[in-house]
This record gives sequence, structure tokens and C-alpha cells, in this order.
Amino acid sequence: SSITMFSIYFLVFVDLFQLSFVFPILPRICENFGGGATQVGMLGSVAAFGEGFAAPILGAWADKHGRRIVFIMACVGSIISSVVIGFANTYLFLLVARFVNGCCGGTMGVAAAFIADVTDDEERPSYMTYFQ
Repeated sequence: SSITMFSIYFLVFVDLFQLSFVFPILPRICENFGGGATQVGMLGSVAAFGEGFAAPILGAWADKHGRRIVFIMACVGSIISSVVIGFANTYLFLLVARFVNGCCGGTMGVAAAFIADVTDDEERPSYMTYFQ
């Protein structure tokens, strides 16, 4: 249904948004922890690394346990890790929380598989076009 597809698209948008929305303020965040350019780069890239690390794991879990439960677990993990990021009081704690947040955001492959599962051969290309 269109509500299901909107939900999948929205989930992927949120995953990508949470990865990148902090980029403009990363220098200020790292400055507050006494860090420099290297720490800004690490903090900016660790979430993307977490996403890349977790995507095949989440995909395998989705194949084994179902797509819906993986989406729910990833959403809950994203919420929890986002709150933890807000309360981080050291740079290392923030870095780990950002990695976990990235791991919970690695759902693009699961979303693509879900779209492939619920669409027929005729409508799949149009839904995948919106997805990409």
C-alpha cells in the first residue's frame, strides 16, 4: 500500500538525515571536547562507517527474522543512540554513540529488499526509482 511505501521512504530519509544533519555543527561540538580537525573528521565519518558495517548484518537478520522486526529494532536503536548522543560527556563516548547510531541506520538494503518483496515486476522499477 502507499502508506507502507511512504513509511519505508520516510525511514530511509531519517536514516540518511541522522547521518548528516550534524555536519555543520561538528566543528563546534569537537571544539567543546577539546578536539581539532582530526576529531571532526572522525566524528563525521564514524556513523557512515557504522552504517556500512551494519548493513550486511541487518540484511542477514532481515532475511532470517523478517524485515519488519529489523526495521523496528533499528528505529528503537536509533532513538536510544540519539538520546545517548545528546548526553555524551566525553568525546570517546560521543564517538561510540555515533557509531551505534550509524549501525542502527544501515537499513537501506533492508528497505530495498522490502520494496522488492511487496511489489510486482511492473511496479518495482518505479518504486525503486523513488527509493534511490
